[in-house]
Amino acid sequence: GSEMCIRDSSDEACSRTVDSFCALLGSFAGNVALILGARGGVYIGGGIVPRLGERFFESRFRERFEAKGRFQAYLQAIPTALITDTLAALTGAALALAGLLHVARLGRWAGHRTHRDPPEQAHVLAGLFPARGEHRERQGR
Repeated sequence: GSEMCIRDSSDEACSRTVDSFCALLGSFAGNVALILGARGGVYIGGGIVPRLGERFFESRFRERFEAKGRFQAYLQAIPTALITDTLAALTGAALALAGLLHVARLGRWAGHRTHRDPPEQAHVLAGLFPARGEHRERQGR
């Protein structure tokens, strides 16, 4: 099935599909980096790309990531990383929840109401808990 297609490039149609996917993902990731000003890097995760392994790094992803005309030099300086930790999202969510619960307990102890602006608290906590897990980074050429 699909797992064979990812690992084995002998099926030409399947191989072209994986190559197109990586190239399109590179274009999209480059657009997102420009829109958000992601100078610190773009992290790629999920269920498909980590399974590609070296094939992802050999693909046209980075070429298409940087192919933005006058913004090419800007994008060349932005690293891209492949997250291989399958539990990274759950670990991050657990840390954020633990932090919110801690803030709520501290607020109750100090007599403050902490439930008034949970989105702001979550934003602050996101900065306190950097992403953990394995990742492979590749900066511009």
